[in-house]
Amino acid sequence: MGRLILGIEKPDIGTVTWNGQNVLDRKVRAGSISAVFQDYTSSINPFFTVEEAIREPLRGTDVQDVDALIDLLLTQVGLNASYRKMYPHELSGGQAQRVCIARALSTFPKCIVLDEAISSLDVSIQVQILELLKQLKSIYDMSYVFITHDIQAAAYLCDRVIIFKDGQVEEIVTVDQLKEVETPYARTLLRSLITI
Repeated sequence: MGRLILGIEKPDIGTVTWNGQNVLDRKVRAGSISAVFQDYTSSINPFFTVEEAIREPLRGTDVQDVDALIDLLLTQVGLNASYRKMYPHELSGGQAQRVCIARALSTFPKCIVLDEAISSLDVSIQVQILELLKQLKSIYDMSYVFITHDIQAAAYLCDRVIIFKDGQVEEIVTVDQLKEVETPYARTLLRSLITI
């Protein structure tokens, strides 16, 4: 799903649109949709400093004071300005994922696709990143498409949950309705985590 929203893959049938326009057109996505992926180690160019990684999506934009924006974004994700000149191999997993989040925020998108963005982190770091994402969501008034196998994390961060089975939508519910899922598959899936 994330790859379709990001225009990385074409749908077999139909189209994926953003504000009524096909997301396969890069101009439609540019600045509006960003992504944070599971593998933070390959998400940042190993030859880029943190500063260069955050600056990269800003090429061709009209952002005036990029240096001030980088400092602001680093602060907002819990890193100080001393990280600007560091390289990915000098960062912990949590720090690298925070850099990826700062980079995703740099264009002030209305939507960020979080594709298993916390699953490869230690549990204590997952909690910190979830809290950070929740704060940033309200600061920037944006939406997340949070792709995860962790229903508890989805319930914490999201307003609605879409449950897929074999690539098809099985059920869509608000987080408040998770205990009231209707399909047998959704009930079975959630039974181990939520008392239905």
